Amino acid sequence: MRSLLALIGLLALLAGCASEPVTRRTEILVLGDSVMAWNGWSGRAVADGLEQRLGVPVSDRSRAGATILPGASRPIPEQYRTGDFGWVVFDGGANDLRRCCDCRACDEVVDLLISRDGSAGAIADLARRAAGDGARVMYLGAYRAPTGRLLFGGCDDELDEIDRRVMRLAAREPKIFFVSGKRALDPENARHFFIDRLHPCPEGSARLAALIAGAIERAGGV
Repeated sequence: MRSLLALIGLLALLAGCASEPVTRRTEILVLGDSVMAWNGWSGRAVADGLEQRLGVPVSDRSRAGATILPGASRPIPEQYRTGDFGWVVFDGGANDLRRCCDCRACDEVVDLLISRDGSAGAIADLARRAAGDGARVMYLGAYRAPTGRLLFGGCDDELDEIDRRVMRLAAREPKIFFVSGKRALDPENARHFFIDRLHPCPEGSARLAALIAGAIERAGGV
């Protein structure tokens, strides 16, 4: 168990160091936590898959351990940079639940992330900020990880509620879109996951990239 935790920590550190500079050539800006950053050390993170599938420059500023709410190292809203992007793609929220509520005040944390009707909260603020700068925005909803994982075992209901609220936001905002990670990763298929049964393996990241790329194309492309 200790060796597994040490490996996870090392890979999370490497994922956190994989951010790329944003340049004027960037067409898609990827933000988020370890779901986005995982496999970046081998050039097979979600952003890498998006670049290969869509054939446009993608900048990845995601970081393992990042939160939506303030308090962590480089929260996801601080990863954002104003620019002439076609799309801003991001995820987030799980680390906020684990860090802020520890299963004691989850409802309050969910409300801070996004209000029940989807009209307010930190996720809505970031999405509207990017949309106001001219980008279209894609929020990646949580996937269901296998049972027996080391972390986030009690967060599934709250993550599902966040997704429902983001869908309400997307329903009223023409430049904001939602896609569910549950459509890409199967919790019963071990080949989709890293050995911690939580993060995506390279195939899992590729599947998430394919899901997001398909959603972008259906929304009009880049």
